[in-house]
Amino acid sequence: MQEFTRPPVDDTGINERIARRVRDLRTLRGYTLDALAARSGVSRSMISLIERASASPTAVVLDKLAAGLGVSLAGLFGG
Repeated sequence: MQEFTRPPVDDTGINERIARRVRDLRTLRGYTLDALAARSGVSRSMISLIERASASPTAVVLDKLAAGLGVSLAGLFGG
């Protein structure tokens, strides 16, 4: 029986795509970091880390950001 080896996962690409998308949606709507924090329940500092691709947000955080930005979760990925 042949053993399956999974290739290594590169989180950098996805974090950068999320960072760009969150920042673009936030600025498109005219929200400051503080405004998005208030709308989403995600701290200003966490949003800043996400927008700089310095954090790997959990699904819960992504869902809160999506709601705060008025998009679906898929919308954060361009869908």
